[in-house]
Amino acid sequence: MRKKNTFICSVNWIRQKPTPKTAGIRCAGCSGGKGANLADMTRLGVPVPPGLTVTTESCNAFLEAGEEFPEGIWDQVLEGLKAVEAQMGRKFGDFQDPLLVSCRSGA
Repeated sequence: MRKKNTFICSVNWIRQKPTPKTAGIRCAGCSGGKGANLADMTRLGVPVPPGLTVTTESCNAFLEAGEEFPEGIWDQVLEGLKAVEAQMGRKFGDFQDPLLVSCRSGA
C-alpha cells in the first residue's frame, strides 16, 4: 500500500522544533531551499506570516505523472489555504477584507 503523499507543508508545521528524527528532512528535504529558509527564520524568531509550501515530493510526482497534477494535490492546497484563512481571519477572494497571498517559484 502506497503511503499518502505529502504535497503541502504548512509554515505551522515548519515552526515546530525539529526532533533528531525529523531534522534535516523537515525543511530542505520537503520544502526546498525557500521553505528551509522560512523555517530557519521562524526558528530564529523573525516574524513570518502563516503560509504553506508545495513540497518537492509534489514536484517529483508532477513530473512522474507526465506533467499532470497528482491526485490529491489540489485538495491539500485548498486545505492549507483554509488553515491560513483561519489564522489570518480573512478569506481568499473576499472583496471587503481579502486574504492577500504571495507566490514564490522555487524553480
